[in-house]
Amino acid sequence: MKRSIVLISLLLVIVSSQAQSLKYWYIADAKIPCDFGNIRMSCLQVRSSPDSVWRPFQYEIEGFVWEPGIEAFIEVEVTPLLKPGKDGAKETYKYL
Repeated sequence: MKRSIVLISLLLVIVSSQAQSLKYWYIADAKIPCDFGNIRMSCLQVRSSPDSVWRPFQYEIEGFVWEPGIEAFIEVEVTPLLKPGKDGAKETYKYL
């Protein structure tokens, strides 16, 4: 009986850690240079409110097509990964 409770508890922890969340982000109208490991690249700039500071964002947002010169306000589904991706990502991002 105790073993079943432990297994159910563990399963609930795993499922809850996989819980998706919704975020609303502003995407800047210009990309900025940023470092990703040893690679220099262009990154999106994101912020969560009009008053917050822009921060570089180097990951892909699935389904989002960025257009230079256009600031966007988007809804993003954020899903934690059980194992980090090859690029070190701990989450996936999907444009809604």
